[in-house]
Amino acid sequence: MQHVPTNTKIGIRIPVLNETLKKAEKLAAKLGNRRGSIRKGQGNVVGYLLQLAVADLFSGGMEMVDGFHTDIKMPENWQPRLSHLGVFVETKAKERTKRWFEPHWEVSVADTAGLGVKQKCSTYVFGNVFTATKGGRPLFIHILGAMNKEPFFLGYDNQGELQGPELDSRGRQIIRYDTLKTGAEFRVEGLPYDDNGYICHEDCWNRRIDYIEGFSFSDLSVTARCKVQEILNRSRKEGYDVTDRYVLLNKQ
Repeated sequence: MQHVPTNTKIGIRIPVLNETLKKAEKLAAKLGNRRGSIRKGQGNVVGYLLQLAVADLFSGGMEMVDGFHTDIKMPENWQPRLSHLGVFVETKAKERTKRWFEPHWEVSVADTAGLGVKQKCSTYVFGNVFTATKGGRPLFIHILGAMNKEPFFLGYDNQGELQGPELDSRGRQIIRYDTLKTGAEFRVEGLPYDDNGYICHEDCWNRRIDYIEGFSFSDLSVTARCKVQEILNRSRKEGYDVTDRYVLLNKQ
């Protein structure tokens, strides 16, 4: 039986150092508008901030692949508590102007021309980047959690088993991800999809944050925890008061 994720974690939050921001801006300028980008390339800096944080904290600064299908190739068993997570990781970031998240908020995989389903990664890692104002300087990176690609789209049945594909009369798979009970739901560009009236910028597949594999501070190695503390200390010297209970007290 598969483990059905129920995310009760509050994630891993770290401040954005000037050095990290400059590196993300340099990488973003080279990238331009990549296929499948929800914000047509405008969110490249936000995306790279999450990518850099995940690579630094979970893979020991391993060189990023940074391709269309995969952002980072992780070492084996990079998340010991969640050993079933794959090593070919694609990061998915959202810019937020609120310092928290609600469990019913959603993570997204863009589906421009059907490319979201076709990405050949094994695992998605989701996160938010906090800015005080829309388009303002990024202040925090919030790594929420992860999910393997197949269960992200397919979901699980009531017994916790991965839901199998629907086949036609000739035994060919019918791709209907949006009709499965617990899989990702399809959102249409230009239409609102929640109580806040949020308008989708692009066709995308979404699922709630409380149904991904959540991360916590305790999931980090001792080296990575020390690195977080070092980042906190450096950010204070740069003039940002970033002491945050989500980082310092999240040790469940």
